[in-house]
Amino acid sequence: MSASAESAKPPRPQFAPALQTIVELVRRIMHADVASILGYSLADKIVTWKAASGFTVPVDYSQPVFRPLGSVLAWRAHELLAQLHARRGRARDADRHRAAHQRLVRAAADSLTDPELRRRFLAAIASPPA
Repeated sequence: MSASAESAKPPRPQFAPALQTIVELVRRIMHADVASILGYSLADKIVTWKAASGFTVPVDYSQPVFRPLGSVLAWRAHELLAQLHARRGRARDADRHRAAHQRLVRAAADSLTDPELRRRFLAAIASPPA
């Protein structure tokens, strides 16, 4: 007999309903589309969801938080700066930005727990659409 995916998730802490109420109240007061409470583990160096409201997809409280938009903007900025510095003959600066770009891409890939999704992500980054 197999357990359902829902029952395989670790239970949320008993303070979760109180945090959920708080995040929903803050969302209403701020007239925000979404609101969330996150926790940061110094030991594990990960950010995790504690409560969320207004998201269009279910939040998986058992998984660390990955904020792709900020990462995409940062890695794209480093990629463009590397190209700019390379065109201007500033190899050292170009290399520095290329390295930062690669670190951000690797961090994003490492946050993906599904090996096939990670492989497809890295392939898409390596050959972006024209």
